[in-house]
Amino acid sequence: MLTVACGGGGDPPPPPSPPPAPTPPEPEPIGLRFSDVTQSSGVSYQHAYLFPTPASEPEEFGGGVASGDYDNDGMVDLFVLRGDIG
Repeated sequence: MLTVACGGGGDPPPPPSPPPAPTPPEPEPIGLRFSDVTQSSGVSYQHAYLFPTPASEPEEFGGGVASGDYDNDGMVDLFVLRGDIG
């Protein structure tokens, strides 16, 4: 009786899996171009330290910059933070 129970079911085999979807073509590269507008932007800033110390390494990576229209005048404002202050 045990061998009869191990014979498996009488269901038909499942249908074959569909073929994989074709690989989409690679997108065309975007033709981005950057221009150096440093002089015409009016922004003059050099990242430096007022009081360098032997432990200045965290200060080297602690600075940051944020941009946005802070005062709602339609122009982009920059907020630059050095690593040795704040």
